[in-house]
Formats: sequence, C-alpha cells, structure tokens
Amino acid sequence: MSNYNKSLLGNAVDTLPRTVCNVLMNLLVFMKTKSFRCSPSLFATFILCSILLAACNKKQASEERKVTSGTTQTLQKKSGKNMEELLKDFEQQNEKERVGTANLILDIIYQEEITDSLLKVTTHTPADSVELLVWYWASEHFWDKQDYNESMRCVMKALPLTYRIGNQESQSDCEQLMGQIHFRRSDFVHALEHVNKSLEIDRKMGDKSRISSSLNTLAAICLTAKQPKDSEHYILEAISYSTAAQDSNRMAIQYGIASEVYHTLGKERLALDYAQRAYSMDSILGNTEKMGIRLSQMAAAQMAMRHDGDAERLMKRALPMLEKEGYELSLSVCRNQMGELLNRRGAHAEAAQLLRKSAESCEKRQDVYNESRARKGLYEALKGTNLAEADKHLVRYVTLQDSIYHHEMEQAVSQNNVKYKTEELAFQQERERAEKRFILLGGIASTVVLLLVMGILIYSGRVRRRNHRILKRMSALRENFFTNITHEFRTPLAVILGLSHDLQTVETDGVKEKAQVIERQGNGLLRLINQLLDISKVKSEVGNPDWFNGNITVYFEMIIESWNEYARNKNIDLQYFSKDTVEMDFVPDYANKLINNLLSNAFKFTPEYGKVSVVVWRKDDHLLIDVADTGSGMDKETIEHVFEPFYQSNNNSHNIGSGVGMALVKQIIDVVEGSITVESKPEKGTTFHISIPIRNNCKRQLPIETVTNNNPILPETGKMPADSEKGDNECNLLIIEDNHDIAAYIGSQFADEYAVSYASNGREGLEKALELVPDLIITDLMMPEMDGLEVCRQVRKNEIISHIPIIIVTAKITDKERIEGIEAGADAYLIKPFSSDELRTWTEKLLAGRRLLQQKFANMSAESEESEESSTTLKREVELHFINKVTDFIYMQIGHSKDISVSRLASNMCMSERQFYRKINALTGYTPSAYIQHLKIKRACNMLDRNPNISFVEVADRCGFDAYPNFVRAFRQVCGVTPTDYRKERTAPDA
Repeated sequence: MSNYNKSLLGNAVDTLPRTVCNVLMNLLVFMKTKSFRCSPSLFATFILCSILLAACNKKQASEERKVTSGTTQTLQKKSGKNMEELLKDFEQQNEKERVGTANLILDIIYQEEITDSLLKVTTHTPADSVELLVWYWASEHFWDKQDYNESMRCVMKALPLTYRIGNQESQSDCEQLMGQIHFRRSDFVHALEHVNKSLEIDRKMGDKSRISSSLNTLAAICLTAKQPKDSEHYILEAISYSTAAQDSNRMAIQYGIASEVYHTLGKERLALDYAQRAYSMDSILGNTEKMGIRLSQMAAAQMAMRHDGDAERLMKRALPMLEKEGYELSLSVCRNQMGELLNRRGAHAEAAQLLRKSAESCEKRQDVYNESRARKGLYEALKGTNLAEADKHLVRYVTLQDSIYHHEMEQAVSQNNVKYKTEELAFQQERERAEKRFILLGGIASTVVLLLVMGILIYSGRVRRRNHRILKRMSALRENFFTNITHEFRTPLAVILGLSHDLQTVETDGVKEKAQVIERQGNGLLRLINQLLDISKVKSEVGNPDWFNGNITVYFEMIIESWNEYARNKNIDLQYFSKDTVEMDFVPDYANKLINNLLSNAFKFTPEYGKVSVVVWRKDDHLLIDVADTGSGMDKETIEHVFEPFYQSNNNSHNIGSGVGMALVKQIIDVVEGSITVESKPEKGTTFHISIPIRNNCKRQLPIETVTNNNPILPETGKMPADSEKGDNECNLLIIEDNHDIAAYIGSQFADEYAVSYASNGREGLEKALELVPDLIITDLMMPEMDGLEVCRQVRKNEIISHIPIIIVTAKITDKERIEGIEAGADAYLIKPFSSDELRTWTEKLLAGRRLLQQKFANMSAESEESEESSTTLKREVELHFINKVTDFIYMQIGHSKDISVSRLASNMCMSERQFYRKINALTGYTPSAYIQHLKIKRACNMLDRNPNISFVEVADRCGFDAYPNFVRAFRQVCGVTPTDYRKERTAPDA
C-alpha cells in the first residue's frame, strides 16, 4: 500500500528519507525538463542538507522502532496469538477490551512493514475508528499474505464503517483494495466497479496523486482483461496526473504499463518509446530489477519490429540484471524472449539452454503461461537435433495449453458475482429494513401482479415459439421436398438432353447404345412421375379404390415370383414364407405397389450375396407382413424420416435419398387403417413390420388375370464403364458419379482425348485419386459413402493430390450450395442439365491453367536457392510448398551423395513412386529424373555465375555428376550450350 493510503486513516507519520528522495528526484526531473539552472554551490548545499536531514531522521526512526519493537514483543509474548486468533478475540470483546487487542494487531502490521509508522489507539479513540483501523489493516495483512478470501472478509467489514464515519479518503482506500482483491481473483467486472468508485471519490477530493493511482489500477485491470483500448485511455490520463504531481516513481511504473499496452495494440514504436522513458527514470532511481524489466520490454518491441540485432543486445543487458536481483518471473520472460530470438536466427543450442532454465523455473512457480511459452520454444529448438526430447516438450506444451484455456475464469466470475450480490443484498436489507417495512404489503402485491403478468407473457411466448417451430419445420419439409425432387428430375433430364444433342451429329456408331440409355432414363422419369401421382391420388382419396376379396397370400406370392429373375441376376437370395392362408378384402393395386416398393427398397440397399425375405402370417384379426433384408441398414435419424418423400440423410452414408416409394407405402397403409414400423441397425439390415386389419365385407372375388398381371419396379441402372488403359504420361480424368449413365455420358465426351477412370461413390473416388493422381476430377455432389463437398475437402487437405482441379456437376442450384462448393475447393460448378460444350470448355481451361502453373513452378524451382524473398511469399500455396520440399531434399542429397534415387525421394515425400511421378509431372511438366537433372544444371549455372574461375570438373562434382562427360551432355540438354560457351557468354564484356 502506498504512503498516502496509510495517512488516510489518521495517525500515520510520513517518513523523511522517502520524502527527501522524492524531493531530490522531482528536482532532477524538473531540471531536466525545464532546463533549470542554478549555481553548483547552491545545488551542493541542497544535497548536503538533504543527506543530513535523512541521517537524522533515520537515527530517530531507528530509536523509535527499537522502543516500539520492545513493547510489541512484550505484548506478543503475553498474548501468544497470531492475527487470526486476535481478530476472533476482537470480534468477541467489548469496547474497552478491544483497545489492547487492536494495538497488538496494529503492532503486527508495523512489524511486517506493511506500514512505515506504528499506529496506536487509546480508550479515547472512537469505537468506529478503532474498528476501521483494525479491519482495514487486517485486510492489508491478509492481502500481503495472498489470502484473498480473508482479506475480502476484513475489507467488507471496514467499508461500511468508512461510509458511517463519512471519511472520503478511507472510502476510496477500501474501494481500491476491494477492486484489487477482485482483480487478483480474476473477477474483472467487480474489480472495475470498485476501482471506478474509488476514482470517483478521488476526483471529488481533487487529489491528483490518488487519481493517478486509481487510473493506474484501472489500466492494469483492463490490460489483463484484454481491453487494451480502454487501458490506453486510463494509462495516458494517469501519466498526465503523475506528471502534474511530479511523482517520478509512479511515472516510471506507468510508462512501463503504457509500453505493455501499446505492445498489445501492435503499436511497437510507442511501446519502445515508453519503455525507454521508464528505463531512464528507473536508472535515475536505481531500480536495477525494474531496469532489467524495462530492457526486456524494449527488446519485445524491437522483436516485433524485426530489429533482432537491437533486441538481442538489449536482452543480453537485461539478463544479468534480472539474475542478480533474483526476480524469477521477469527473468523467465526475458529468457523466453531470448530463446525465441535465438531460434529465429538458427542458434538452437543456445536457445535450448536458456529455455530449459525458464521452463524449470516456471514449473517450480507453477507459472503455466510462461512455461508453455518455454516448452514451445524448446520444441522448435530441439526438433531438428533431438526429436524425442522435442516431443516431450511438445506434449507438455499441449497439456499446459489445455489448462490455460479451461473455463475457470468464467466460473470464478460467476461464483464471485453470486457471492458478492448475496452479501450486498443482505447488507442493504439490514440497513433499509426499517424504512421498507411499511411498504412490504404493497411490494408483495406488486410482486404477485408482476408474476402473473410474467406468467402470461411466458405462456404466450411459448405458444408463439411452438407455432413458429411448427411453421418452420413445415417450411423446411416443403423446401427439401421441392429441392430434392428437382434433383431427381434433373439427373435423368441431363442424360436425355445431352444424348439427344449427340444423336443429332452421330450417324450410325453408338446410336443404339445411346438410345437405350435415353429409354432407360425416360422410363425412370416416367415411373417417378407416376409414383408422385399415386401419392397424390391415395392422399386425396380421389376416385373409388377397387376392393376385392381373395387369397392375399397367393397374390403376394405371385408378385414376389416376378422378382426371382432379378434376384438371381444380382446374386441375392429372395425368400417368401406364408405361415397361414388368409382370405380378406384388399385393393390389388395397393397390394402391388406396397410389395413392389418394399422389395425395390430392399434390393436397392442389399449387396451381392445378401438376403431379402418376406414373411406373411395371421394374428387375431390382423395380417402381419415382415419385409427384411441384410443390407446397409439405417441410423436413428434416417428411421425417423424414412417415410418422408425425397428425404436426404445428413450423413450421406448410404445413398442419395429415399425417393417417393416409401412415402407411397405409408400413404397406402394409412388408407387401409394399418400400421408400419421400421427396425434397423447400420450394417446389419432393415425390417419393415406391417399390420393390416382383416375384413371380409366385399363380395367381389379377385379375377385370375389380376393375380398374374404384375410389373415389378426393377431398379434400372446402366453398367459403370471400364477405366481407360493408358500410360502415366497421358492426361488422366477421374469421374466420380453414382449414376452409371451420367458417368458414361461424361466419360464419352473425353474418351478420345484423355485416359478416363470412373468411381461410383465419393470414398472410392478418393481412393482412386490417391492411386492414380489424375490431372482433373469431375464429381457429382450427392453420392453414397462420401458426398462431393467432402471429396473436395479431402483432396485439398492431402498433399499428394491437392493440386488437382475439381469440377462439381450437380442439380443443386441455389447460391448457398454453389458457394459451399467453391469454399470446399471446387474450381468449377456446373448445374444439371449441363452443356457438353460447357463441360469440355471448363475442362480444357482448367487443364490449360495447370499447364501454365507447371511452367511457373518449373521456372521458380529453377531459381537460385538464395532467392529468399520470392520463396517466402509464394510458399503460401500448397503446391509451391510441396515443390520447395522436394527441391530442398534434392539439394541436400546433392551435397551428400551423387546418386539421387527417385524411389528414395518419393519415400521421403510419403508417396509411392507412381504418385510422386504423377505429382511432379503435374506440377512442373518434368519427370522426376528430368526434374532432378534440371535442378543440378541450374545449380551449376549459379556456381558459374558466382565464380567464373571455378573449374568445370569441380562444378560437375559438386552438382552430383559422377562423370564429367555426363555433366557436359546434361548441361547442353538443359541450357542449349556447353559449359564452356556458357562461361564465355557470361564473361563477355557486353554480358
């Protein structure tokens, strides 16, 4: 606590030595700032008088301390109690007994040098003043011991007494102390509240020194709470008050805080300026420890401005100062700065030595922030020489970061808010209880009315929110329905329109196959439209259903038999079991659509050699049907929406959606007053359980021709085309599309010019992309296993294939979906139905763009290793980063061995030889061997440019050539001239 805080409670005596020092310091500052001139004799006389006065006062203070110390020891021996016990006694004693205990407490305060003057109370001291002294200084005692909970308890007892006495200075001191306690407990909200109250009181009193102190505290709180703009405002105002009061000691501190504020704001010039001012004042004051801190602040600003040389010199001066003073916190910060600087210039061994000391010191002091900074620096310093130790430091760094970013601060703020508000409410209630008792009934009545109003508002709000959710859900369902049905319509239309365009130019070859695809897609579109009409008809009950009475189990058997051939072709075991013969009323058309759609759904998701079974039996007055398969199954979310038309699962784990078949099944079951449930597990299979009430009210019997006339809804899909068999040197396109006809159509546009490969889902496509490293990928958006957006993201994240251009072809046409595709990494976004000319144009443009990048990367990789500036700028691109890694490894191998193996180079880049070949060829246009030779020759050129007198044999040897003729031959191939001609051209006078 500062001296002026102690004088506020009375009975505190200013010590002359400190006063003399302040006068001397202020005089020096005044002379420096005001160009004050005086005679040498006058100045010497002033200094001599000051020293004599200080010596006299020191002797007097020493004698006084001896007397009071003896008295204190006598009192403590008599009491034999510590501060906690004395405070407990004080609370239980009467006014007269409290005087002796208060003097014991104040004597402990004096012994601990919390105050420079021995405070005493007598029986004539007012009781409130005695309590105020005891509780305030007890709070200072516990603050000094870092027992913030007990310190808070004591200052909260002192604060009401200051308002009762009406002493503004005491009020300001207590508010200031409470704010600092909250600050130490990371409760920044209440810390700012109390310090602002202290500042308000200080402004009323007009004490500039106190105002400066409060502003200084506010600046520190805001800086810690990450509000540097507010901190800047407070610290600048504080400096203005300290300057007016000519308080040099506080000005030095405030200049240091200002430096930290501007460093946080990124204004490094100002940060350096204020740190230099603080250093100048601390050097005059002789504060060696703070001088080291100021040097560290100056170094931080220099580092941020990339003045590494100046920063290093400053830290070399700061470290010995801080080590001598033994202030571990500042020393650790400075060591961390020095370690980071040494790492930056490659002196990793020296950096590791400093950072180890910092990490050990921080770990002992449990300083997790600075320890994490040291661990990170150790990892950077050691990862190139001692990877095992570097990994240990990295693990420790991650652990420390987790502890730093926990939510402890938020929890502490919340708890302290609750505790503070509760105690404040209790205090206010105690003081105002007498005044508010007469309005208690009115308050209760008002509360009841308010609660009723709030209840009504809450209820009406809930009703509105519920209605809003229902409307929002209906709107989302309607939007999803039309969005997805658009996709279903556009996919076959894309093929139909595209092939129709092709048929206009094709005379004979391929006409039959394309016509078959058109017919298949047209039938699929017609079937989809018919199903939509069936749903509308069943739902609206338009027309009278044709009810018949007959053997429904036989009818089901005839329908299922029509699927046998399809099941055999797909190698799927189709079984039908009828436990009972059931005669009942049913609508043949409904029964046909019911079984056909359930079987179509089952076959759609059942893999080869799987099983589909239909079991029919009677239980009481209900017909029970189970349709089971051993397919891919569904998750819980999909089960909830399986009967929604065109539902699209978010995980896209199996297929693009449910279509309208299951929605039609649900509508039929609802019309016949039955029920349908689903039982499914992912990768285990799905079972639909159907229950239909049995009735025999219809007298019309089922005709035989109705039983035998069934057309199963067979999923018609074309066969996925085979991959082209062409060499690695040819341009390769990868088409990822789950619709085989679309895939074949897209592939047919490029089969004559490029090698084309196919994949039927996103996961398979990603695997093929890694295997083949194609020159371009064309992908659908909605696919099984992995959608097109995820394919784009995975391609862009993988170093092997990140360079490949991607074209997304989809039926989703909203701006949001287009933006998502571009953000995921797509280079082009085509909407179905698309023009084949547009697709070919995009393909040619993207491939041409890749060829331009090849030339760019080849030219850049050909530059000298010394072109640091351009390299640093262009490394932001993933492709250039890869080229730089390859180039660095080749240059490193040239320095160690003449034989550079392509397989070893590919292994170093974590690729197969084929992947590496395709990647290098795609980025530079060279084969790996040609690229290595290209780099060797360019290095030779650089050596000849730098040293024209060097021998060709030495150049050949240093560039990795085992024989000089090989070097000459390679040089001619790359540069077009021999080494001798190249040197002549370079050394010619006009060169």
